[in-house]
Amino acid sequence: MTIRVTVVNWQNVAAMICIALASVCAVFAQDEPEYMHTIYYVGLRPTAYRQGKCVADISTRERVMDVVGELSELGINALSYHSVYGSDGALYPTADPLLKRSWLWPEEARPVDDFLAACEQFGVEAWLGVHLGQGGYPLLAEHALDDIVRNFGEHPALTGLVPPIEARYTGVNAESFAALSRHVKQARPDLQIMDYPSSPYVPQAMQWLMRLAASGQVDVENVQFHACDDRLADLREARGLTLLTIGVCPGTRTIIHAHYKNGVNTPQKPSIWLPPERAWDVTQSALMTATPHGTSIFSFLHACWGEQSSDPGGEAMWRRLKWYEGIVGVQRLVPYYANAMPADRVQVMVPTGTLQGAQDILRQCWLPLAREHIPASFCVTEENMAPEARVVIVPALTQCGREQGLLLQRFVREGGRLLTFGGLAPAEERYARVLAAGPITPHMRDVLDLWDRPDLAVRDLTEGFAGALGFGDEGLAAVTQPRNTPYGKGTVSVLPGAVEWAEEHLAAVVSEALDDGWRVTNLPAGYVVERWRKGETEMLLIFGIEKGLEARDVRIALPAGEAHRGAWLIEGEQASQLPTSVDADTGQQSVLIKRLGDSFALVVLGECPRAVLRPEARTIRSTVGETVTVAASLLNATGGRVTGELGAAAPEGWSVTRGGQLEYALDLGEEARFELAVTVPAEAQRRPYFVKLTVGEVTQRVIVFPEDGAAQVITEREGPLAMQRPPVEAGPTGPIGDEWLKVTAGEPGDNAVAAHRPGVCFYPGEWANAREHMGKIARYAEYIALGMGGPNFWINDPDRTDNAARDLLMRITCIAPEGGRVQVFDGEKYHDVGEMEAGEQWRTDTWTVSRDIFAEATANYGRNNPGFNVLGQFNAPTIRIHSIEVRMSPLDDDEE
Repeated sequence: MTIRVTVVNWQNVAAMICIALASVCAVFAQDEPEYMHTIYYVGLRPTAYRQGKCVADISTRERVMDVVGELSELGINALSYHSVYGSDGALYPTADPLLKRSWLWPEEARPVDDFLAACEQFGVEAWLGVHLGQGGYPLLAEHALDDIVRNFGEHPALTGLVPPIEARYTGVNAESFAALSRHVKQARPDLQIMDYPSSPYVPQAMQWLMRLAASGQVDVENVQFHACDDRLADLREARGLTLLTIGVCPGTRTIIHAHYKNGVNTPQKPSIWLPPERAWDVTQSALMTATPHGTSIFSFLHACWGEQSSDPGGEAMWRRLKWYEGIVGVQRLVPYYANAMPADRVQVMVPTGTLQGAQDILRQCWLPLAREHIPASFCVTEENMAPEARVVIVPALTQCGREQGLLLQRFVREGGRLLTFGGLAPAEERYARVLAAGPITPHMRDVLDLWDRPDLAVRDLTEGFAGALGFGDEGLAAVTQPRNTPYGKGTVSVLPGAVEWAEEHLAAVVSEALDDGWRVTNLPAGYVVERWRKGETEMLLIFGIEKGLEARDVRIALPAGEAHRGAWLIEGEQASQLPTSVDADTGQQSVLIKRLGDSFALVVLGECPRAVLRPEARTIRSTVGETVTVAASLLNATGGRVTGELGAAAPEGWSVTRGGQLEYALDLGEEARFELAVTVPAEAQRRPYFVKLTVGEVTQRVIVFPEDGAAQVITEREGPLAMQRPPVEAGPTGPIGDEWLKVTAGEPGDNAVAAHRPGVCFYPGEWANAREHMGKIARYAEYIALGMGGPNFWINDPDRTDNAARDLLMRITCIAPEGGRVQVFDGEKYHDVGEMEAGEQWRTDTWTVSRDIFAEATANYGRNNPGFNVLGQFNAPTIRIHSIEVRMSPLDDDEE
């Protein structure tokens, strides 16, 4: 078979001005250990150019077939097209009057049809997604999903849908997302749902994950984190974020994908994709872990070829090749981790009422242990707590749910050790004030993005357990020194709450609490250790986090009573048996590793599920017409004799000659080496080709990359596609003037400043979704006490020039059951501009905002966006707003 490989990965940059195809690989290791799931992003434009050179092109059916065929050849069998309906409209003809056709593709283009056809031809599952952008809202998402199903629902390749990508930033909350999922499943129970909730850095994102994972309406959680983002600061080891995500997503399959960039794409600090000299950082993120339910997870480099490449107009091939190397390399370890379970004796419980950010939990609970080579993973419930757990760390017990409290009580009573922190972490104080203010309504939980109010109470616990925790009338008391209290067969330890204390002392406390003989010696700082179990086999992943690391004579002493028949090391392209010994005094078994490098190494304790097939090189560079040697070794680590023959396959037209015997018969610990002579045809192009090696159920792939000396030709296209932005109806320009400018609840972009400049709009995140109420569509909100205020709205671009000394008029249609006040902020304090009359009927009132308020220099919030000028607030217990209108007061000061 000829593998046509013309275009590979490119990522749609944050500015969304170029075409992008990014690959994220994961493994659904359920019944098919090599089932790989890749996310296929297609940005808004089919082509992208840098310095007049086309660097990305999927504008033709042929190109799409090339890409999907190539990915299928790698063993990837699920792809997602994220922008089938996006902020610029549909990438297909639509008859829904609420939807529109994107202008970014030619009328004759059929990208979705081409994508589905390619998926069908190459046996790849297709997932179609919706990416609404800032102007999204639930009704629009529902129409887009219905339209996608109506147009493509019967296609045999369609497996599932992705309701609004990063929905929590696009006008959809967790409740609405679950409702959209139910809506799809009621109409089409055969379709699966994928959630794509963005990065779990903050409590809000963590709560979103927990809500959706617990809703029963999501089949797959696809979570991103930026492995090289500056926000991680000293948490470069924070691959632990992947483990934390697993902990907050019990019961769902989980994919972790990474965006390899620095910065968060703000005007002050635009995103910068990793340059070639930092490619090592990417290879260090291409590692594996596993969910409590056996789904292996991998993350790879996104080969960004877009207009914001780190080397504009330059050669991007290094990215493409690195991406292939990652896929080919990690796939080799899939059989060993398929269906693996975490076996860490230390667990970090994420409270169901989590108020801490992921980074705070990592710094306080995981990072101090990782630096001392103490494996620890995350859990939420008993379902995803490792059976081997001996110690559970809880960052904030007062934020736990009742079921978590009872689980911890039982865990300690049966002999476990609970470590929790007394007092309140600084990051939690703001939320604690809100929680202390009284009952949290469903809307307030949405505003705070809280999954639930922490509901663990002293009355739920036995008197002895509550006393051991130090609960008093005002909750868990703060401590300045560790306090240990026996309970049942176990112990409760209350520790000082400061992150600084934990960073310095937690590892020592945990080591003392375990006291099972587990220890790692001669392993320098900069390595992280994880433990996994698959049946009777235990696996250790030792992972280097810094370039240039080296360790020699590393000894791993196993806990007392734990012993294995053998030990094996898989590192890079090498596989070997490790020496083991038993200490005569303690009876403990230990494993010796003579040398470790700076990548990741897999230590298998016990029997490997399959013989270990290792190509001697992942990538072989060649010239056209050259004959190259593809070599591989096979190590029998299975515990029994293995026999068979190495299978080899190369692209159609390539010559493969066996360089010796390919049959094998190996006893335990024996190894065989194979060689193939592969001739690259003279017509081979400058692109990756794959030679497949197979032993039983294990397939490994070697990249052969011909170089003909010619410049890389990505596409023959000479100019941009003939597309022009459609004409836009003339609207108001400049500052707010004499005409009323109106925003109505539920209209597209009613909370987007960009859609109301000049004008007025709702403040994102503080209003419930628009719904009908007493004959009008309205948004609902509540006042949040203790300094959080709101709900707010923006007045964008009022006339603040010196020669326009006019006040502002504001006309609002609302219902305020308990009355309230309309206020405007001058940058330092809120000013009352009108009283809202209490009542249950719609009323419209007009108020005047004095120019003295909005013209103050401090009132300008437009540091990055000039539209954010004046902040308004409804100081009312509850309120429903149908519409807000603004205009400048008449020149003659006549009343209107």
